[in-house]
Amino acid sequence: MAARRSEAADIFGERRSSGGGSTSAQLDAIALLLQDLIDGVQGISDQNSQNSDSSRAFGEDMLPQSFSGPLSTAALSPTHAVANQESVKCKANFGKAMPVTVQFDLDVVGVVPQAIVSWKVGGNTIVRTMDVTPGSSISGFADQVNVSVTDITAGGYGEAPATYNVTITISPGTRPATSLPPIYTALTANNLNSGSSQVVSVPLGTKGLMVYGVSAGGAASLRVDQYSAGIIGTDAFIINRVEVDSTQIGFIPLSAGAAQINITNEGGAIAVVTCLFAVDG
Repeated sequence: MAARRSEAADIFGERRSSGGGSTSAQLDAIALLLQDLIDGVQGISDQNSQNSDSSRAFGEDMLPQSFSGPLSTAALSPTHAVANQESVKCKANFGKAMPVTVQFDLDVVGVVPQAIVSWKVGGNTIVRTMDVTPGSSISGFADQVNVSVTDITAGGYGEAPATYNVTITISPGTRPATSLPPIYTALTANNLNSGSSQVVSVPLGTKGLMVYGVSAGGAASLRVDQYSAGIIGTDAFIINRVEVDSTQIGFIPLSAGAAQINITNEGGAIAVVTCLFAVDG
């Protein structure tokens, strides 16, 4: 386009210097300028069209996805237990990697659903497992997200409803700052005799753990040992050790290389112990 403008200017310059110039040359110069103008307008139109297509595709991809569906309580409906993979699922494709939040809701309490969240970036997948409670959420960085929720309610929940609804919402952005991280429950109200131990495997994607307990004989006195992979007492080695009583409830950072947790009741009576893990998106 710049070459055409230069050529047209030369033609008009020659006309001025010679005191005239042929009509044909002038028409050629005008034609060059018109073509230059047409090409410029077409270029702007093409660029706007590309931007419009890109914005439209990106806008469609960015729309939040939400799905609500029923689950059968596993303990009350054995045919719909975890092994049968009955689940509520939702997925979203955002077209480009960005911060994404998955949020859950339930229409009841007293049930134990569990979610598997798969973040996908550039063909690679990161999987996180977490408890589902009303309002629970988790954030990650992904261009595509797949979520599946399954009921794992145990037999002790005798008053749990036979069916309930779970809602999954996937949207751009990060979860609000809260005092509690996404949680994975590894051990719930487990009876631990005096002097006995319970081994809990460290789930993938977790960054901290909380162990607490109560004892009929007083405050539960627990020792929490973080071990490497292997068999405790033979080839696994201890990485970290923390003494916990029932008044110390808080998350303990997981040490690098920890693959299993050994919880020991150091008190004189049975302790009822719970172990939670903090999940990192």
